[in-house]
Amino acid sequence: MADKPYQNKAKRGKYDEKPKKGRTHLTGPPLTKEFKEQEDRNLLELLTKRKIENSVKLSVQNGSFDSTCYVVFAANYFAKSIKGDVFIPAEISLAEFSLKTGLLKTYHSLVNPKVLPYGNKYDAQVHCSNTHKLPLPPNALGEENLSKLYVAIMNFAKNEATGEYRPLYVKEDSLYIAKAILAYMKNDFNDSHITLEVYPIQHLFHIMKESACKIGELSLPSSLSIQSVFYRDNYAYHVGLSCEYHENIDRSNYCAKSIASRMCFKFTEYMAPDVAIKIIKGRHIPHDVAPSFEVIEPRPFKPTRKQDKIFKKEKDEED
Repeated sequence: MADKPYQNKAKRGKYDEKPKKGRTHLTGPPLTKEFKEQEDRNLLELLTKRKIENSVKLSVQNGSFDSTCYVVFAANYFAKSIKGDVFIPAEISLAEFSLKTGLLKTYHSLVNPKVLPYGNKYDAQVHCSNTHKLPLPPNALGEENLSKLYVAIMNFAKNEATGEYRPLYVKEDSLYIAKAILAYMKNDFNDSHITLEVYPIQHLFHIMKESACKIGELSLPSSLSIQSVFYRDNYAYHVGLSCEYHENIDRSNYCAKSIASRMCFKFTEYMAPDVAIKIIKGRHIPHDVAPSFEVIEPRPFKPTRKQDKIFKKEKDEED
């Protein structure tokens, strides 16, 4: 009987195990890939929160809880790519604070990226008109050298004592945007091995409040109460916190400099009473705002004549 290799192979193919394919979208990658990416994001978020908790815990153990400095980062953008993985920066700002000294210093710069992604001009116009209202490229204002800006950010974040780069704290809903803007500016930087970490500031706020209450031996407010205080933006339209451009066009609430400064004031104003820190105007609160509380130094105890007689009588009875 003549050999029939093709027919035999076809028969065997009916019973051979075929590779199993995961569930997919109608058009797109397998769902297993999306699940894996989501797991990786959740793991990264968990590790980031652990780093924040360990950092605050270490400052408490070292007795430097109120003097430890943190760096806040805020930014605005002109447009984003169609995939949403690239954001064109329009403005950046950094602020450094500690509970003891309050707002120490700030850095602010408008950014001129010169060009916008092709086909994104209309989206950029809508976004900018609804937010920061900065002029679009090529008429944008500010620094054109993105590498220079990235170096300035690195210098601001660098701890002079240890030489390490401190993490940048941003609002949780702006975490992805901040990372994308830093990555965009880093493309023009030669030493690409240096990567700045970006952490969610809400978790830092919550952990520091817990630690401050423990130090002050106070009852801890609920998580919902702490969260509501963070999202209460008392100084959104306060004069003197934003840059000159946004001050002139009455858009101070969208200014990156104002956002960074306001986030610092949230910490200092809310947690200073817990650790008995005296409020300094312009550092813990804006210059022209009256403090909502006053730290009173305890006076030395001086007994009255009646109390003095009672103490002497008790002492004589003991003798």
